[in-house]
Amino acid sequence: MTDAAKIKAMPYPDLRNWWVQQHGWTIYTEGLPVPHYLAPGKHPDADCQLDHPLPDTLDAVAGLLPEGLSWRRQMIWTCSNRSGDSLAFVSLNSVGDVAEFVPDTGDEKCDRLRLACLALVAMRSNKQ
Repeated sequence: MTDAAKIKAMPYPDLRNWWVQQHGWTIYTEGLPVPHYLAPGKHPDADCQLDHPLPDTLDAVAGLLPEGLSWRRQMIWTCSNRSGDSLAFVSLNSVGDVAEFVPDTGDEKCDRLRLACLALVAMRSNKQ
């Protein structure tokens, strides 16, 4: 399974953890009642923090899309044997070659974080 496919299937808490791990954070959970987060570049014996490095707010998530990318909601009409169905998607609008679409779940915070994660994967693969 590709990173993009994994991201599209992740629940919101896993997306938050994936994002911070991609930015150098280490998450310790084994044998601990709550996760511990070690900041990038810190020695493994250094003190960890208990608060998640990515605040659980729309403002925090909204600032994650790289410069030049934005998101929008759009409606796509599909036809089936029954009738026309409308599917809502959120998508990235880009200046470059990054374009991703995910279903609009009605949870803007989760949808925007998922798009930010997908944008990161796409931008990394475009650099290779």
